Amino acid sequence: MKKISVLFTAISFLFFNCENEKKTITPNQVEKSDSISLVELAIDKGDIKSYDKLRMEYMDSPYEEFLEISTKMDNKHDYKSAYIDVFYCLTNYYQTKDEDLLENINDSIKTKAIKYLKLAAEKGEVNALEILSNLYLDGKHLKEDKELSKELLLKRDSILSTFDIDW
Repeated sequence: MKKISVLFTAISFLFFNCENEKKTITPNQVEKSDSISLVELAIDKGDIKSYDKLRMEYMDSPYEEFLEISTKMDNKHDYKSAYIDVFYCLTNYYQTKDEDLLENINDSIKTKAIKYLKLAAEKGEVNALEILSNLYLDGKHLKEDKELSKELLLKRDSILSTFDIDW
């Protein structure tokens, strides 16, 4: 009986203390938060870890909601990964990886997608540099420019080389 009483007291203590606590989420608590809190942390606070978790959550989902999140993140916090995510959302990248991303979208969306791809590349986002390089090399959606294509790949390689680790 004493064990039950102690257990009840402990549960009551936790319940009442949790009720009175402020319900704020810090970046260190991201793992315990829900999507709405992640959005708030990402957009309101510029928390990159929260944004990256959202990216993973939305990867296999329709892009409408994440397009809005990524657009707000790039506009408010100038986060380079958000720029490429806008491109990915506009081109439905994860569902059409092996196809021509810009082939079946209207000119208005294509123009916007390329704009965000270029912004991501300017910020040094390595995937954007590679995709943009391929577009210039191909010459199908952008004016062919083999020299610029090569420069973009060199910039990508330069960025990637800073991450090389000798084990």
